[in-house]
Amino acid sequence: MTKALINKNMLTWARERAVMDIPTFANKMNVDEDRLVSWEDGVESITFVKAMEFAKKTHVPFGYLFLSEPPVEQLPIPDLRTVDGKGVGKPSAELFDLIKLMLDRQEWYRDYLLSNLARPVICVGRATLQDSVDDVVRDIKQILDVPTYPTRGKWDDYYRELVGKIERIGVSVMRQPYIGHHTRPLNVDEFRGFALCDDYAPMIFINHADAPGPRLFTLIHELCHIWLNKPGISDGDPSNNRDEEKFCNAVAVHVSDESEHSFRFNPITHFGLNRSPVSVLSDHF
Repeated sequence: MTKALINKNMLTWARERAVMDIPTFANKMNVDEDRLVSWEDGVESITFVKAMEFAKKTHVPFGYLFLSEPPVEQLPIPDLRTVDGKGVGKPSAELFDLIKLMLDRQEWYRDYLLSNLARPVICVGRATLQDSVDDVVRDIKQILDVPTYPTRGKWDDYYRELVGKIERIGVSVMRQPYIGHHTRPLNVDEFRGFALCDDYAPMIFINHADAPGPRLFTLIHELCHIWLNKPGISDGDPSNNRDEEKFCNAVAVHVSDESEHSFRFNPITHFGLNRSPVSVLSDHF
């Protein structure tokens, strides 16, 4: 069979990028572990057909396997995630691919809207970090026509109602627990959501692998990013000391905290937030 003239180092890079060890990936490729190791060590050349399968199962473009060295992958939007107040490590292949997919959808939708003479969405950049949290909370509720307290008793009902109100003002809300197929689940520990800002096609993504209660907090948090016109990936870490994350957390807490009167979810305790710092944030911003 025809052999593929592939850089052996790219095979190892692709497998490790997909976060799969030798036994796991050998099983996926339906080959012995020794055969996989021989490909990656350059002892044996991989066939063209198997190379295409290799690329497909590691979710990388087939052409990447012919590169002399791995490409430098950078997230196309600000990475606002932290662990103990510090930046996180390299994003997963799922997160890279998901953001690219959402950006492609956003670009298509933006072109569609412009071709139909759509107007800019009024909430994008409507607030700044110099505004008070209370003012932004009040503005969000007024624009969305959100009641002071939820009028229904189930999370799913209120969540869907709020998503509908957000989409009616022109902000797309994408929600799924995996990318493409259930074999590529999204990790809540890696991220909870992200916001893609645009004057005509702003978009929010919510990681639906998360529990129902935290999804509401994330939805409001990402909506605040749209209000500020500051895109980014969020993980809900209360120790995050970035100004925009503290601000969006404070806005989400003020809105979500009222929901605990009707629902059994308290963002203050769930996310490890403290009322006192939140009050300080409100005063500061």
